[in-house]
Amino acid sequence: EVLNRRLNSAGFLTITRGDRLYAFDHLGLPLTLEPSRATAIRIAQTLDADYVVFGHYTLTDNAIQATAEVLDVTSLRLGNALDAQGDMAQLLPMINGLAWQVTRQIDPAYGVEESTFEAADRSVPPEAFQNYIQGLTADSSDKQIAHLKDAVRLDENFNPARLALGRAYFANQDYDEAAATLGALPKDNADALEADFYRGLALFYRGNYRDAEDRAEE
Repeated sequence: EVLNRRLNSAGFLTITRGDRLYAFDHLGLPLTLEPSRATAIRIAQTLDADYVVFGHYTLTDNAIQATAEVLDVTSLRLGNALDAQGDMAQLLPMINGLAWQVTRQIDPAYGVEESTFEAADRSVPPEAFQNYIQGLTADSSDKQIAHLKDAVRLDENFNPARLALGRAYFANQDYDEAAATLGALPKDNADALEADFYRGLALFYRGNYRDAEDRAEE
């Protein structure tokens, strides 16, 4: 999730978890499969991806070490291994640092300063991020909403969690909560357009046609 957000901010079009699950289904693979490199290449080719980021991590007591490798799918060339390490309290900055290395390996001319790139999400509490990920991967709508609500409660400015919560309410047909949650995203946020789209639909399904039309016009 962090790698996707950071790579998107660098101008790359990343493949979402939903896209990957679609590829698994299309290839007849179990959704819980941990693919080999050969299978990952097949998935990348199915989704017309240019690069695959392989990786793994180890956790020892409170210390985490992560490694990533970037494969150019067209040339089947594997880049040098990239490493990052730190304690769990610094999990997000550590992953942001790894994302910086991945970005620079794909595009050595990328011009944003490393400190600026790594600052994103730095203030998000690890507990909020943990609940966010658990919400995205939960196997029921009730668990999904509960985790995402906790993520937003722990950090009211964690807008990806707020967007995910609004979408979860929408998928659960709780349109009043969806509209209220999505309407709380700042208008200058990168996810504001998507939030307004789902908020407009939620208002429409609640019969609030005037406000729904206003959202569509904006």
